[in-house]
Amino acid sequence: LQLTTSEDSVEAGDEAVGDDVGGNDKEKEKKDVTMPAIPEGNELEVEEDEVLAVCPEEDHNQVEKEIKAVKKEREQQVAAALQRAETIVESFQNVKVFGLTGSAEAALDKPKFENFFDAVFVSARAAHIVGQPFFKKILRSSSSQVEVEVEEEVNERKCVVAVENSKFLVPLSKDMRIGFDGKIKEYAETAGLQQIAAPVFRRRRDEKDLEDDVFFFS
Repeated sequence: LQLTTSEDSVEAGDEAVGDDVGGNDKEKEKKDVTMPAIPEGNELEVEEDEVLAVCPEEDHNQVEKEIKAVKKEREQQVAAALQRAETIVESFQNVKVFGLTGSAEAALDKPKFENFFDAVFVSARAAHIVGQPFFKKILRSSSSQVEVEVEEEVNERKCVVAVENSKFLVPLSKDMRIGFDGKIKEYAETAGLQQIAAPVFRRRRDEKDLEDDVFFFS
């Protein structure tokens, strides 16, 4: 469960005014009023009246339009999430899931898994296995070719490895997180992997959330 707060939310009665406090110049006062940011997510319904309360009356129509646009976007996001949830069973058609017990090395360090996996996801708690000798052996090598003809060429397909980093390891200090993430990259280098840009979309909390939660390697 991730609990977040928006720094852009507007508290009741908050307003930003210019240097001419207490002046009688209405035109100056109107120019100095700063329109508050439109709240996001679950704050939207709670704070709509508060946002309008601190806006100049002549700006209410524009603010209401922006709030409606945010609401519509959120409704579309919820609808898309429900669609994904309703079709999750179909997405697993023709997919087999095998549960493995014991350590990763004991389960995977076997001849049948050598040069086997096209993609691997490793959680933050298991990130150390990336640096273990067996890990490199289970990845499909770049020499294994998948015959997909594009413009009369055969593309080589390398294994993609995704490793969850320290973003959500809340108990760690900033220095510990830097060390943790650096260790992941060291392990990847040991396995002969190079970091790549995320090949899939990663959800962000908002526009201020610029930090990746997963490192991708190939």
